[in-house]
Amino acid sequence: MRVLARYLLFQVPGWIVVAVAGWLLSRVPGVPGWVGPALLGGWILKDLVVYRWVRTAYDASDRPSPEGRLVGMRGVAEQDLAPEGFVRVRGELWRARAARREDRVRRGDAVRVTAASGLTVVVEPIRRA
Repeated sequence: MRVLARYLLFQVPGWIVVAVAGWLLSRVPGVPGWVGPALLGGWILKDLVVYRWVRTAYDASDRPSPEGRLVGMRGVAEQDLAPEGFVRVRGELWRARAARREDRVRRGDAVRVTAASGLTVVVEPIRRA
């Protein structure tokens, strides 16, 4: 589904609420009949103007999965990975396994995320030069 269509579909419930509020407002004695449609028209116009700044939030086509965003990030081993354990990346605790069985990752070692699958990240130790 295209981004604009996704955005507009998300706005429909709000338009319905504003339409009902405008209809109720137009039933109040002394309120001109054009107020309800003007309120709805203004609300829709507001949504069309705001779309310019929020459209990227509705475009999921080029966005990696949440765990995919971790690839390349650095973390710290919370325990020895033998070959699995836990690492902390961006302050979050993740189940992890070493990229290669021969990699020795000790508690406190700096690691880099090389892959992610579900709630498990694959890490390699960051070698100090």
